[in-house]
Amino acid sequence: MPFDESLAMADSALHMKLMEGSEFARLVVGAGRSRGIRNARRVLECMDGRAESGGESMVRARMIELGYKEPELQVEFPNPLEPGHTYRADMLIRCGKRLVVVELDGKCKYEDPEMLVGRAPLRVLFDERQREALLTSHGVEVMRLRYEDVMDEGRFKRLMDAYRIPRAAR
Repeated sequence: MPFDESLAMADSALHMKLMEGSEFARLVVGAGRSRGIRNARRVLECMDGRAESGGESMVRARMIELGYKEPELQVEFPNPLEPGHTYRADMLIRCGKRLVVVELDGKCKYEDPEMLVGRAPLRVLFDERQREALLTSHGVEVMRLRYEDVMDEGRFKRLMDAYRIPRAAR
């Protein structure tokens, strides 16, 4: 399997507690020189159970493959309107003094009844805009990505460069 799909599956298995990282490590070590072992080692090195969706894992995989700095996952920010409550960003990239929150947007959050949780799609959109405005009160920039942006390598690079996301240290 390609790296991005493998990472999404491994992240998901960790997130859903279907497997421990140590279990995966034993499988990889025990595989010796099997076909696909390089990819498996790379996945082992990068997998993270904090990823909440396959899409987030795909974004991270694309960043890794293209040599960009890896993001922190599920970073919390205080909600200035409701002390004691927080907002969680999908990903955060520290770019020197700049902070860039990366959010992956999908149509399902506006269409899937389970994700709407009884709210109208327009309400979800309004709440999302309010959340983004409050995130910017912490001095962060917000980069919104769609699945199509991630799958189009040239477009993805242009977006990363437009937000001045640094390359990973080698």
